[in-house]
Amino acid sequence: VHGAGIVDMVDKIVAFSTGLTAENDPGCKKVRAELTAYLDQLSRAQRQGSRDFDTKEFGQDGNMLKLIAAFLGGG
Repeated sequence: VHGAGIVDMVDKIVAFSTGLTAENDPGCKKVRAELTAYLDQLSRAQRQGSRDFDTKEFGQDGNMLKLIAAFLGGG
C-alpha cells in the first residue's frame, strides 16, 4: 500500500515538474520556489494519508488487532 503511494507521488511530481518554466528566471529561483511549494503540499498530503492509514489499520477494529487476535487464538 505504501509503495503504491510513493509511485503515485513520483508520477505527480513528474507530471507537475516536466516542462515547468518561468519567464525571466535565469537562476531558476521562481521555478525552484514553485516546485518547492508543490513538493511541500504533496509531502503534507502523503504524510496525512499515511497517518490516516495507520490510524485505521492499528486502531480498534483495525486489521492489526484482528491479526494479533487470530495469532493468539491459534487461528
